[in-house]
Amino acid sequence: MDNESDGFRAFRGLPITREQDAEIQAYIVRCKAAGRSWDNLELDYIIKDMLYPAPTDERIEICDEYASNLANRVRRTGEMLNGFTREAHVQDCDMCTEAEWKWIVHEAGRRL
Repeated sequence: MDNESDGFRAFRGLPITREQDAEIQAYIVRCKAAGRSWDNLELDYIIKDMLYPAPTDERIEICDEYASNLANRVRRTGEMLNGFTREAHVQDCDMCTEAEWKWIVHEAGRRL
């Protein structure tokens, strides 16, 4: 998805905004200037933060509780976390935005 007119680019096949691309490129430049590899775990964290931004301060406590509940449910039932969609589990997180839901599922996966 390399459609410049929409303001999006692709990095590793992932759609990113121009601002996100600039942040990644700046990170790569800093790493190269310091003589370190740029393709590392830190870059993975930067990209994950872009894809799964944390909820706002007002919402983090609620979303964190949903993530814990979801992780506990997966442990208890053996369901596959990657099959969870917001639409199918709206009763679990009826007030969550799509971005918050992605963060919740991602965070639940980290807790397993």
